[in-house]
Amino acid sequence: MSGLAGVGKSELVLHAAHAALAEERFLGGVLFKNLQGYDDKLRVLPGDALESFLRALGVSEIPPAEDERAALYRSILTGQPRMLIVLDNARSADQVRPLLPGRPGHRVMVTSRHLLSGLDGARHVELDVLDEPEAATLVGDAELARLCGGLPLALQIMRALMVTDPRADWAAELRGARDRLDVIDDGDRPPVYAAFELSYGSLTPDQQRLFRLLALHPGDEFDLHTVRWLVDLPPERVRSLFRELRRAHLLENGVTADWYRFHDLVRLFARRCLSDEPAADRDTAVKRLLSSYVVMMEAVRDDLSRLPAVNRHHVGVVAAVGMATATGNHELGHHLGFLLVRYLYFASGWRDLRTVMEHVLVSARAHDDKVAEFKALKSLGDAHRELKSFDEAISCLRSALELASRFGDRAWEDLALHGLGDLYTKMGRFDDAVACLERCAVIDRELDDRRSEGLTLASLGCAYHGLHRLDEAIACLSSAVTIFREIGDRHTEGLLLNDLGTAYYTRQDFAEAFDAFADSVRIKMDFEDLLRAGQGLYNMGLVHRHVGAVDAAARTWTFAVKVLEKAGATQEVERVRAALDLLRGKG
Repeated sequence: MSGLAGVGKSELVLHAAHAALAEERFLGGVLFKNLQGYDDKLRVLPGDALESFLRALGVSEIPPAEDERAALYRSILTGQPRMLIVLDNARSADQVRPLLPGRPGHRVMVTSRHLLSGLDGARHVELDVLDEPEAATLVGDAELARLCGGLPLALQIMRALMVTDPRADWAAELRGARDRLDVIDDGDRPPVYAAFELSYGSLTPDQQRLFRLLALHPGDEFDLHTVRWLVDLPPERVRSLFRELRRAHLLENGVTADWYRFHDLVRLFARRCLSDEPAADRDTAVKRLLSSYVVMMEAVRDDLSRLPAVNRHHVGVVAAVGMATATGNHELGHHLGFLLVRYLYFASGWRDLRTVMEHVLVSARAHDDKVAEFKALKSLGDAHRELKSFDEAISCLRSALELASRFGDRAWEDLALHGLGDLYTKMGRFDDAVACLERCAVIDRELDDRRSEGLTLASLGCAYHGLHRLDEAIACLSSAVTIFREIGDRHTEGLLLNDLGTAYYTRQDFAEAFDAFADSVRIKMDFEDLLRAGQGLYNMGLVHRHVGAVDAAARTWTFAVKVLEKAGATQEVERVRAALDLLRGKG
């Protein structure tokens, strides 16, 4: 049986041994030995364990050599009734093999923090932490159980502390602690961090270095290709080290191959171990990691078909901007933050965009970087707009416009006005939006910026739509679609086709609306943008229903449900299902 330190392996095998004896399944009795495999000072050598077992079996004269002891041990067991041998806390298969009986009828249970794959014919059982309901039962508090990571040792310690001081709010104390491992210590049994220290001490220098540097990784999970930058090692060596740490139960498997993660409390311990890494080496590792994310996002900027590959790195790359600000890597942080803008727009990651730009803005103002300050204000205003924090959005965008006017930068002025135009559209202030966006269109033509012109026309089309000036809306949106098709930006083309379809639908041009929605869905599916593809399918169903094609509407909405379920868009799924129920006369 293998598992993380503190997961309860010893308690479980002892419980199983007592139960087996009570049921008289082992008439020869039980031999138990704690091999202390992870404590260099207390580790029991196989020869010493054999001496202990032989004395328990009634042998008074013990042979001096280990192989002689092993032979005598197996000989005696051959004549014994069925026995259970419990070898607790083994470090390696080599520590266990001499203690295995020769007779098939006997049974052996071995516990280890490593997966002892070298034991031929063994049945391997990995013991995991408790799930949240089970853990909460032990301590009577779901949050406390979560903060203990479901680790039985941590839960036992917290139960003891709760008895000692039942009035204390232990969940709050853990939540507010700088390091939870300092709190999970009752002064009686070995604290959790001491158990982890023994596991860490058993690692090779290369394994220890990877383990502690992984604590610098900002993501919930880490993959082979990102971590190789962090530790500056070839991919095949990183893969090998990952597997070794996994065998030691200091890492858990991620969702897919070559991805791993820490148990929550193990991550805290790994951060403690960072003190073993020279400060200069830590700084260099952080720079390499940030640079890897910059390279990744630059590739996405140049080839939007790579967007789906970034999704797995989403948490890490967003958190990396805050890491850059905190560690003084401002130039890398700014670069990464602004590379993320386009991805987060497409992913509708507005909360993450707000977080990223707040970090960039603080850093920019601290270092009087006006370019970064303007860009951060503009993107932060957009994020607040989408999150419906309208007062904050207006404040950011007006500050950006003021900065642009002060420097006389027409391109900056265009961006700020465009942001305000989109904000006013979102707020339903369509006349104000048109006023801002018409000024943008003048600046776009002045600067001969084709892409910016396309974006302005798209936004202006939506504002005209809000004023029910549908001919002007369709003209603007059609021109915008043409521009993005010509410059090869299919992702934006797909977004605008949906807006164009909506304008046609409002004007009751249903054939044109259906074609625009269908083209949009095809592009969104190509980019695996399942949320927007599902929304486009819903719109196609609306057209079918309006022209009386009820069966086609039902088929389209049924497919939309499947797509949106795969996207995890619960609210959208409910909306489409409600429409289906009405269509089928169930509503």
